[in-house]
Amino acid sequence: MSYLLHVGPDSIVNPRKAFAGSTKDVMGRSEYFAERGVPVRELVSGDRSDAQVLARLRMLNLSGCEAVLFEYETYVDSMRYLADTHPHILRIVRAHNANLLHFGDQMRGRLRMLADGKQSAPTSPFDDARLALQRYALDRQCAVLADVVLPICEWESVQYWSRLAPGSTVATLPYFAPRSLMQAPVPGTKRNLLVFMMGVGGAMTPLLYDAGKNAVDLVNALSAEAAHAWHFAITGKIKPADLLGTSNRMRQTGLLESPLPLLAQARAVAIMSDLGMGFKTKLLEAAMAGCWLLVTPDLLARLPAALRPWCLPVEPHSVEQFEQRLRQCESQMPPSTDPNVALRADAYRTLDAVLGRLFDAAAGQVVEGKRCAC
Repeated sequence: MSYLLHVGPDSIVNPRKAFAGSTKDVMGRSEYFAERGVPVRELVSGDRSDAQVLARLRMLNLSGCEAVLFEYETYVDSMRYLADTHPHILRIVRAHNANLLHFGDQMRGRLRMLADGKQSAPTSPFDDARLALQRYALDRQCAVLADVVLPICEWESVQYWSRLAPGSTVATLPYFAPRSLMQAPVPGTKRNLLVFMMGVGGAMTPLLYDAGKNAVDLVNALSAEAAHAWHFAITGKIKPADLLGTSNRMRQTGLLESPLPLLAQARAVAIMSDLGMGFKTKLLEAAMAGCWLLVTPDLLARLPAALRPWCLPVEPHSVEQFEQRLRQCESQMPPSTDPNVALRADAYRTLDAVLGRLFDAAAGQVVEGKRCAC
């Protein structure tokens, strides 16, 4: 029987990482396979190790394998092995980030930390620059070796991956919130609560520091009237507690097992940083919970069109614009539709186009030979 081999990270089996963006995204693929009836076998990759996956591939009987879908862009030796030994197998890569730009942003965030007298890890901006170039080299190899590259947002498809992969198919596969995490909305009474959403892990990365520091500075600079009218919370692990500066106007929630109860109460959610590529998955869940999304103009330009009606742009250092957006959130309601419906439909159409003929399971466009007509 023919099947698809799905190479995913070990975080997918770690319940503590259920709300990590990449974990949620991989769960969406598993949901698609189940609903479309695609026969699939899972290969869990510890630490996203290419060497580990290559060793496993060498041991497997791949005679019935029609396609391998790699989560992340780092499995270049594994793809090269498949190209050399099993050229009939369709090699598909889920690209979670535009890595050169992403790790370049990490360097910018670390430079800001150093300028502020902060250092959260024994690495330097030079290490970040080196990592950015290393990941760019991997991305270029990945683009050459893959038959299909599936970036997580249209901006990265156009501005990054299509330039690296002129001989491969590049098709946007947007993130959507999987049903297993969003089974039912959490009821709640909305109040003037703005939540600054940070990470779900235990580390304060340079990207999170930039967003958190901008958030604290904006809230501290608000007029007394605006500060009195709103409550402010910031999620994530912030250690020491004054790492981002002190503010008696903002409550630190710490790490949340699930953000959904807090989102049910909030009128707005904010990410106040341009830094970091990919799809800020927490924004979609906030929109689904009926929240306005306060984001920087650069971040807004990279978000999917389906999510933009919920977005209010805010320059991260403009207190006047921040207060204006808070007043807008008080006086207007965000759209009542569900952006996840459109994003799920787009994602399913893309996967139908890639996998439809191979498994006779999807009703979309079809694969012709080894190239898909996406």
